[in-house]
Amino acid sequence: MVYNPPMNAWPSFTELRADYRTGKGERREIDIADGVAVTLSTQTSIAKLSPVRDDPRIELISGEAAIVADRPTNRPLIVQALSLRVIAAKATLNARCVDGMVFATCFEGTADVEAPRHVAQLRGGQQVTFSESSGFGEPGRVDVEQAAAWQKGLLIVRDQSLTDVVQEVNRFRTGRIIIANPALGRRLVTGTFHLDRLDNFPTQVQQLFRVGIHTLPGGIVLLT
Repeated sequence: MVYNPPMNAWPSFTELRADYRTGKGERREIDIADGVAVTLSTQTSIAKLSPVRDDPRIELISGEAAIVADRPTNRPLIVQALSLRVIAAKATLNARCVDGMVFATCFEGTADVEAPRHVAQLRGGQQVTFSESSGFGEPGRVDVEQAAAWQKGLLIVRDQSLTDVVQEVNRFRTGRIIIANPALGRRLVTGTFHLDRLDNFPTQVQQLFRVGIHTLPGGIVLLT
């Protein structure tokens, strides 16, 4: 329970060593170094790997961050997540580490990506994935609008299972939504949702799929 708190009710042991952390639904800009702008999304933890300001090396412990780097080429920004490293001097990036899966996205510029036995370069509009179990995924094109939507306060969903959508909504919304019907969880969802209005999400699902809603103490909502 210390390492994996139930329903993310409190920070895990790993997250407690973070230098910067956001709570559920919170967004925060942090000052890492000259030429580095970092915005933390909800439930995000970042640790500094160097005490020297002109040596911007950080670890994304969990969560998601938007990063703009404008650094000298001999002193680039280094972002580590699990065993993946993203190295960039001049680039606009998004880094995500949730449930043991890392997504490194380059919106503009270029970034070098290193993982055990793998090296690649990301260009604008490309993304790589990594996990300790499935390994390194080769760079591929990404939906930039969807990947950057959280920075505009939006969640853009395109043909995703309700289970996956609810998992993402739970990162931002107070309380927790639980799908009690496995068949319902496989239904596909497409839409754009405002992150500051996710309290209405269960009602929207009810209207879309005509399902039952049961509200329990602690902000728990069952979809049946």
